[in-house]
Amino acid sequence: METPDKYFLKEPRQNAREVDENGNVLLENIIHLDDKVFPEAKQYFAISWYNKTMMSCIGSHIHDTAEFVGFIGSDPEHPQELYGKVLFWLNGQWITIEKSAIIYIPAGMPHCPYIVQEVEKPILHFSGCPNSHYTMKASIDIVDGVGDVNKFVSYKPRPFMPGKETDPSLLRKAVWLDSSIIPGAPYIEFAWFLKPREPKPPTHVHDFDEIVGFIGSNPDDPGDLGATLNFNYDGEVVRTDRSVVVYIPAGVHHCPFLIEDMKRPILSFSGGDGNRY
Repeated sequence: METPDKYFLKEPRQNAREVDENGNVLLENIIHLDDKVFPEAKQYFAISWYNKTMMSCIGSHIHDTAEFVGFIGSDPEHPQELYGKVLFWLNGQWITIEKSAIIYIPAGMPHCPYIVQEVEKPILHFSGCPNSHYTMKASIDIVDGVGDVNKFVSYKPRPFMPGKETDPSLLRKAVWLDSSIIPGAPYIEFAWFLKPREPKPPTHVHDFDEIVGFIGSNPDDPGDLGATLNFNYDGEVVRTDRSVVVYIPAGVHHCPFLIEDMKRPILSFSGGDGNRY
């Protein structure tokens, strides 16, 4: 097999930083995935920090595929708390988000703008879709018969399987989405690593393309992982000290991984175009 380094993506989207008139950073992209940065990609994903209040510059639009959009608080000791407020426009209704959340947006449903209205602590924002790149079409045409759009929001962490609970001093789950929560939704979940733990999970494989991410918790230096990641990718261990998204095509064996020299908590996530993990 060719070297796996190309599957470890560490660069932000170009020009993905917004500042105010005083030079204060409002938004800073951490990592960006699409077929421009990785030609084999079948998924789009981007994750950023919001440090200050602001309104998104994107107006109401639709996609040909479903999308997920989320906001996660940056306090790993209280992973469900957003420590801020976001207003998100979906199908003609405003959703008020004050907890870590993932919003599932069915294909063809108009959404945005959103307003980051309060920021007590920096907020992590992400979006993704089962498409190799991000495309949209301006639209305000409401989908009839939808009802209350709050049903498209998940605030739940994925529960531990019986007998497989993890010490909360090592790991705390933040928020999770799949089709068992919202019919048709893809799988994605987020959790905070607070301290290193033994190598996990065991080597395994999926029948869908997966992305796995490890994001450092310093918004002033978002590319710094604050630790060293050792990730087993198809039998070869790749080491990095940068925030990273690992792209894992269907059928590729991967894991376990080990985090060493950990200086700060790390936000970890995994997701894919499958509806369940």
